[in-house]
Amino acid sequence: MIAQEQLGISLNSTKPKEWEQAYDLLLEQKPLLQQYVNDSVYDLMTNEEAWIAPYYAGDCSIMIYGDSGNENIKFYIPECGTNFFVDTVCVRSTTKHQQEAEAYIDFLCKAEVAKANAEYLGYATPSSQARKMLDVSISENPYFYPPQEIMEKTETYLPLSDKINKIQSDLWLKLRQ
Repeated sequence: MIAQEQLGISLNSTKPKEWEQAYDLLLEQKPLLQQYVNDSVYDLMTNEEAWIAPYYAGDCSIMIYGDSGNENIKFYIPECGTNFFVDTVCVRSTTKHQQEAEAYIDFLCKAEVAKANAEYLGYATPSSQARKMLDVSISENPYFYPPQEIMEKTETYLPLSDKINKIQSDLWLKLRQ
């Protein structure tokens, strides 16, 4: 995604050539990297063992503001843009407890509950009612709620074809070798 953003390529590109261009850019910068990681970013950054890393905005806020927060960590959204990501609550179509599952989702959508979740988890809430109830240090924090000019540069991931998923996966495995 980072390479695609730098190249001005859609995150949902259906063109194999564009995925190869992104791979080439990642391959070019690979010698500059400490390693490819995901969840260990949290420890690497809070322990100051790494200096820059792409990571989840919510987890970054915990790294900064949490109980063992690190004031040396800052959050940055690249000028070229980023992905727009939203956590979801899903129910399997085969569930035997459809009513209970839907009742639980309804519960999570109540403004007071959504507010409590945002405060506890350190993630933004999609509930506009809950956001109004949050302390201004959260509700107006650009880490949680980026300004409109940033939001205009975001793109939501869409499901890709099996063909493109295979190309993406093959290139990623090749890059990590």
